[in-house]
Amino acid sequence: MRPTPAEPKDARLSRRRRAAWTAAAACGGILAAALPARAQEATAPASAPASGGAAASPGGSGQAQPAPVRPFAGTEQQPVGGIGPFGAIPPANFVRPEARPGGFLEPFYGGPPVNLGGSTPTRGYVIEPALTLRVLATDNSQIGDSRRDSEFVTTIAPQIRIAAETAALRGSFFYAPSVNFYANGTEDTRIDNRFLGAATLTVVPERVFVDFRALGNVTPIAPGFNDATIASSRRDGFTQNYFFTVSPYAIQRWGSAATSVIGYNFAYSRRDGTSTRLFPGGPEVSNDSELITHSGFAAVRSGEDLGRLVLEARVSGTAYVGGGEITDGAERGLALLEARYAITPTVAVLGEVGYEHLRFGGVPPYRVDGMVWGVGLRLDPSPNTTITARYRRRDGFDAPSVEARIGLGQRTVAFASYSEQVTTALAQVSDLLSTVTVDEFGNAIGRDGAPIPQLDSGAFLGQQNGLFRSRRGTASISHQLPRDTFTLQYVFDRRTPLASAPGEFAFAQETQSVALLWRREIGPVTTGFGSVGYSWNRSDTLASQYDTLTARVGVVHSFSERLVGSLQYQFTERLRSEGGNAGAFAPRDTTQNTVIASITTRF
Repeated sequence: MRPTPAEPKDARLSRRRRAAWTAAAACGGILAAALPARAQEATAPASAPASGGAAASPGGSGQAQPAPVRPFAGTEQQPVGGIGPFGAIPPANFVRPEARPGGFLEPFYGGPPVNLGGSTPTRGYVIEPALTLRVLATDNSQIGDSRRDSEFVTTIAPQIRIAAETAALRGSFFYAPSVNFYANGTEDTRIDNRFLGAATLTVVPERVFVDFRALGNVTPIAPGFNDATIASSRRDGFTQNYFFTVSPYAIQRWGSAATSVIGYNFAYSRRDGTSTRLFPGGPEVSNDSELITHSGFAAVRSGEDLGRLVLEARVSGTAYVGGGEITDGAERGLALLEARYAITPTVAVLGEVGYEHLRFGGVPPYRVDGMVWGVGLRLDPSPNTTITARYRRRDGFDAPSVEARIGLGQRTVAFASYSEQVTTALAQVSDLLSTVTVDEFGNAIGRDGAPIPQLDSGAFLGQQNGLFRSRRGTASISHQLPRDTFTLQYVFDRRTPLASAPGEFAFAQETQSVALLWRREIGPVTTGFGSVGYSWNRSDTLASQYDTLTARVGVVHSFSERLVGSLQYQFTERLRSEGGNAGAFAPRDTTQNTVIASITTRF
């Protein structure tokens, strides 16, 4: 990292706008030129099915349709879309990794139309509205406070689920706003917006596409909590978050020599909540924020002409608007050449070299100009196992990275990942959103089928502004029996502040959490579930630490095809608390017992 004097903000913004308009015009011209062109004819083996299975045609014929290409992951921490040897999808063979336009990445919605109740639909669109009534009773509504108040919360939550599986549009969207009425603390009555969706629009078959992503969630402000433990919290204890991305892109196959892609990504992120200070009159830790990013990208990847060798050259640039002093006018650029050489059908070596440019504001400003490099190894020992490990220089520091999916027989699968990056809280979630898909239950999963707990609030970190170095690792293993499913998850998340805006305060924090989840089919219409989790939270800056234990058990019963009820008990305990200098974030030992009953009707 090499500090350099910061130029005036107005000059930076003017230059950013000119650069953004120039890039947009160039991308628009290329896309317009690509629209009337006919896709080149090329013979290629069929893509390996994604984790969700091969997509069935809307008519129910079972004929697989071309999968839309997803060549851009939205973050310079990963190759453009993770295509071919640099992604998570194993190639069909080691000599010629899959690169057929429209087919070398799985679609966001990788299966037949969602069965939302009843027989498998044969139409291309499925729309199912529903309505949920939930009642919650707890003996400690403000679990983070010293006082202990009981509360009774009634929630009305209309829902809608939409799935599309046509030649032009593939995707799914889940939206569930909720109105929460508090019996005692009536001032805490509120409306929460939760939604998650991902879709791909095919403009020109196998040539031009547009991706859409959307996420709305509610996350706690104080560390040590997740979405499940704030169901009864007052409205100033969490934030409402919104994330949207739109990414048009075009691809072109140049015979057997290469495949190219060019595109643009627009991302909008917003956090609404209460400004937080550790002490009255002290500097802010977090506040409302709105961030817009404009990203352009282009890549060329070699084809089968090079045999076992695969090369990929790519450039990308991102301009940031808003989000506070740190990101307003910030920019990020990367030019990279990656190579993979398949030593055997199951072993390949990886290498990369390039140049990066980073500019972030704050105190002190973060500046990086220099070379990036990396070496790694990829293993594909079986069709259900892919392990990619790298050590590389990126964002101004050296760090390892791991992406692994390991199939252990027919009933067990394990996932693991680790990465480091320089980012902000809003930018990190926005980048992560661009790499996930949505399963038939509305859950966020990676392209390899791995759960994504970080997309919500599974890491138990407190919210704060600032630029930080993020170290994030996850691991999980799932085992499925005829009637039972067990999943063990581990999450590690550490944030080290690098810069903060004037008048604000940033602190280091680390969390580790482990959870065991269980699900059992008790009968044809009854399912039991349970979980137990433990998290460790530490902050060297604040000299604070605390642990949180959560446990849950419940049952879901279908009274009819359209009427479903559930009952669950949840226990939370915070223990071994040391407040240190945490102020408003100071933890206290406490317990909470909660009973939740709900009934849902589908229309």
